[in-house]
Amino acid sequence: MGGVREVVQSLRGDECLDLARVLGPLIVDIPRPKIHLSVPKDVKISDPDRAHALVSCVQEIVTNAVKHPGANNLWIEFVKMDGKLQVRARDDGRGAVSVKEGQGIR
Repeated sequence: MGGVREVVQSLRGDECLDLARVLGPLIVDIPRPKIHLSVPKDVKISDPDRAHALVSCVQEIVTNAVKHPGANNLWIEFVKMDGKLQVRARDDGRGAVSVKEGQGIR
């Protein structure tokens, strides 16, 4: 994660973050669940704060999928819709009866 922070913090005015390139190393060594990442090729983030927020969201999604067992697959998809970028995530795990507030929820 330190390397990801360095890349995000190094963004300057005309530079853009390639999300697929930055997120790839974050997920490649995770054996379970298998992570399926979908980022449109034309998605580039020029605002360092937004880039950091998106990377943090994906990190939290992956952490939860690893921490709370039951899923074999995790799909993370970035979708451009109405001029906005959405992050969608789903897995094939068993789900939860209730959600307890923790660090990620706060």
